[in-house]
Amino acid sequence: MKKNVVQKFMRTIVAASFLVVAGSIFYFYVIFLPRLNRETLKMQHELAETRLVQDKAFFLEMFEHKRKILNTCLDDAYADYKLELQNSCYNLGESKECVLPNDILSSSNVKYQSAKDRCYERFPLDLPEEKLPE
Repeated sequence: MKKNVVQKFMRTIVAASFLVVAGSIFYFYVIFLPRLNRETLKMQHELAETRLVQDKAFFLEMFEHKRKILNTCLDDAYADYKLELQNSCYNLGESKECVLPNDILSSSNVKYQSAKDRCYERFPLDLPEEKLPE
C-alpha cells in the first residue's frame, strides 16, 4: 500500500513537473519571444526614423552652406563687374555711371559671365538622385 501511494505521489510530481515545463515553454515561445521581437522591431524602426531625420537635416545644412558659398562667389563676381564698369567710365573721363561703348561693355559682360560660370563650376549645388524623404 505504501508503495502504491509513493508511486501515485511520484506520478503526480512527474505530471506537475511536465506541466510546469510545458507551461514555461509555452510562455517563452508564445508570449515572451513575440513581445521581445515587437519591442526590438519598434526600437529598430525608431532608430531608422531618427537616422533619416538626421540625414535629411545634415543634407539640408550642407546644401544651405554650399548655396551661401555659391551666392558669395556670384556676389563677388557682380561686384567685380560693377567695379570694372566704373573703372572703364573713369578711364574714359566720365562719371562712374556712364554709357560705355559696345566693345567695352561686351568685353565686361563676357568676363562677368565667365566669372559666374566659374562660380557654378567651383561650387555646384549637387542635388541627390533620389527625392529626399518627407
